[in-house]
Amino acid sequence: METSYFSHCWGVFEGGGVRGAAHAGAYQAAKDSGVQFERLAGTSAGSIVASLIAAGGSPEYISKILNETDLNCLLSPAKEIDAIYKNNHTLLGLAKYIPIKKFKPIKDIIFYSGVHSSSKLQDWVEEKLRELVQPEREKGISGKVLFKELKIPLHLVATNLSNGLPQIWSIESTPEESVSYAVRCSCSIPFFFQAISEKNSILVDGGVVSNLPSFVFSKLLEGMSSYTKRPNIINFRLVQESSSEQKPNNIIEYFEKLSNAVVSGATEVQKTLQTSIYNILIDTGEIGSTDFAKITSESKSMLYRAGGDAVREFIANERALIKQGNQNAVSQGFDEKMLLLMQQIRDCHDNFIFSGVSFSWLDFLFPTIFIALKRGIQVKCLTLNKIEEKEERFHYLLDKLGVEIVCLDKLPFNGFFFSPFEEHSTAVLTTTKDSNDIYRDEKVKIYSYYSDAPIIDLLREKIDSLSLNLEKKLNVLTYTQCSDMEFFTRLRNVRQYKRAKFTIERLDVSDQIYTMSDSVKEYKVSQIKSLMDDITKSGADIQELLKVQLNDGATSIITPPILEKIHDKYYVIEGNARLFYYYTKGIKTIKAVIIEDVYDALPSPRSNPLSKLRITSLTQTFAQNYQQSDKSKFRHIEKAVHPYPPED
Repeated sequence: METSYFSHCWGVFEGGGVRGAAHAGAYQAAKDSGVQFERLAGTSAGSIVASLIAAGGSPEYISKILNETDLNCLLSPAKEIDAIYKNNHTLLGLAKYIPIKKFKPIKDIIFYSGVHSSSKLQDWVEEKLRELVQPEREKGISGKVLFKELKIPLHLVATNLSNGLPQIWSIESTPEESVSYAVRCSCSIPFFFQAISEKNSILVDGGVVSNLPSFVFSKLLEGMSSYTKRPNIINFRLVQESSSEQKPNNIIEYFEKLSNAVVSGATEVQKTLQTSIYNILIDTGEIGSTDFAKITSESKSMLYRAGGDAVREFIANERALIKQGNQNAVSQGFDEKMLLLMQQIRDCHDNFIFSGVSFSWLDFLFPTIFIALKRGIQVKCLTLNKIEEKEERFHYLLDKLGVEIVCLDKLPFNGFFFSPFEEHSTAVLTTTKDSNDIYRDEKVKIYSYYSDAPIIDLLREKIDSLSLNLEKKLNVLTYTQCSDMEFFTRLRNVRQYKRAKFTIERLDVSDQIYTMSDSVKEYKVSQIKSLMDDITKSGADIQELLKVQLNDGATSIITPPILEKIHDKYYVIEGNARLFYYYTKGIKTIKAVIIEDVYDALPSPRSNPLSKLRITSLTQTFAQNYQQSDKSKFRHIEKAVHPYPPED
């Protein structure tokens, strides 16, 4: 089952000592469900998995190395050189009264602050990070993997005992620092591992103050204060059953239980301090954070399955969870509005009504509307009697889609009303009346009958007074082939392509492809996924040039990926969302339109390899999306491919 709401989110991996295999299973299931992480945070064992994901590790890679690695081999005796105490004279006098063999762990704690050194753990993490990062480093670059080299921004947390505060590493604050060193600090469970001495700081496991490190995102979220939409954050939490062995038998077991409690207990305090976060609870049985002796191949498999099962259960129930979180939520700006509408239309199973002056949303949600009508959803559009010239094209398209347009003297509301007379009714209404920048400032709110019955009842009364015919109307909408020549003829109308060379080629989905944007909009990626799924379901090939067949013989071309070739590089002109979808789905090759001998430079001098493209749910203007761009060089492809009036 694929996610409908978490295709773009931030991931937080809770600490859990030796139980990292549970995170690996959760990551595999999340990836299989279409979950993509834009940012990551981790502490303790969660820092290991989060760092490997951030470096580009696949679920298979992470599962393999965790399964093949004997975690006991990562333990080494405490080292005197790493001891944090400056004066051991008093301790030396005490040591002679402690039997060396029987109570060696106590002596190690007294002298060295921990039973084990975490140096081997750091070496192992560094080795794995280099395996992932080294192939993409420039020739001649070696040394430790730094935060700035990671594919996904990563935040790691340790505890600074010198001031009692969290120590945080990230690309924003510590771009030049070693990732493996930060992981080591974050994993240094008190008493079990030696504390890490760094200048005037003493660093230990992040779980001491923050086993659930989603708080590290707070500053980033504060920076989004002009927006109301926040990225969904998933917390992967490890939950241990109560053991039948309640009491420690000796002081050594007491220290072990204390270490385990330090890692696990910090979460409970934080759960009451954080909101707008979705928790995935992973049952790890009786295995605790420091139970190295219990970690066998069988227990790793159990943890892996538990992680996967927890994620699959979460995805299966995500709609109910999102509905709870959406109560009283307000979205701001055009892109957030499109994402909200796309999700509501996708979840609609009977009919919806639009009421408003402009149908401009159709340009951005055409595939979603087409698929909804194909599914048998009935759509009614209410607008004013006076039709502006710029709205004529939308009226034409809606007519060919089989959508009834009702012109009125006065509009009953401004927005969308889904399943108007069902108990699951929802409405997405615009709350902003006047603004100098409606693209960024428009606010929309979602209302449901469960939580906003008076508002839904008022809307129903207004619709009832119009006596609309909501009976089902049959629409026969399909996909059909588009010839190369037909598409190339349309493309020739782009000013820069008058004398250009057009070919359709098969390309590797790799970093030979460059984008001029840093990010792609979430609603576009989600819409592309729905379109690709529907094309496949219909029996057509997503790689072929296609048109949608509308009513009365009308058609509309599905614009394929379009790239301009300059030397040996390919620059995306049209199709960022589709290429991002292919890349994240692991599709290895694509068929794309390749254009050479173009009259004009690229619209923007900035470019990034495809793997650097990130997804965003926030509203972004053209200037924000294509920085340093020259609008005079912009290729007006959609206007050429979808002319109005339509060509015969």
